[in-house]
Amino acid sequence: MTAHPAILAIETSTEHCSVALALSGGILLRQLNAGPRSSSEVLPMARSLLDEAEMTLGDCAAIAFGEGPGAFTGLRIACGMAQGLAYGAGLSVIAVDSLQACALACVEETALRERPASILVAVDARMDEAYWANYLPGKSGQSEGEWLRQGPACVGPPESVALAPEQARDGYAVAGNAAAVYGGRLAAASRAAGATAVYPTAMPRADRVAAIALRHYAQGRLLKPEEAAPVYVRDKVAYTSAERALRAAGKTAERA
Repeated sequence: MTAHPAILAIETSTEHCSVALALSGGILLRQLNAGPRSSSEVLPMARSLLDEAEMTLGDCAAIAFGEGPGAFTGLRIACGMAQGLAYGAGLSVIAVDSLQACALACVEETALRERPASILVAVDARMDEAYWANYLPGKSGQSEGEWLRQGPACVGPPESVALAPEQARDGYAVAGNAAAVYGGRLAAASRAAGATAVYPTAMPRADRVAAIALRHYAQGRLLKPEEAAPVYVRDKVAYTSAERALRAAGKTAERA
């Protein structure tokens, strides 16, 4: 393994498409609010980064991608692109928790302030739901300096977002856009318990995926391209007209 591996990273778990290239001198980034066009934007953005660095794909050590949770189509795009590029260049793949990338973004935004003791990540999942998970800092060994997820990533109504007990005790930050999208509905489950700060712009982005991937690479957490897979936490990605009507009726009854 090289001392400073070059890693190409892809993140399309939200409507924002981003590609990053981690190098010894830092991380280059391209990003675009592409929505469903992400599949047509990833390769041009990757080519632009490699051209800027005067590299070829074969000069990279691995291809990283945001594995989710996130938008169903977006996760398939990132995983499929990473697999295809890795196959073609004979490289390994690194899967990165997209919500962990939000936690890292939160830490970056708090760099000039008091660092949070823990982080609750909650990202809008559409369909009146949020993806969420709790993160605590690793304290020893290889995990030192890494934000570790406590329990599985979840999806559900914003009121279902729950804190780990130690977060309620020690104070925490809230990362992700769910706080801005759902306002008081999320506050009932999080900020009301005493969050030190809320960072709605701390979202998954390829440069954060690349930064986490560098740590995974150093730890040997590599996959063969065929082993890579998105992480889906929502079993149902669409509702019938009748189901939407029932959900709407339920919400009306709750407000009554």
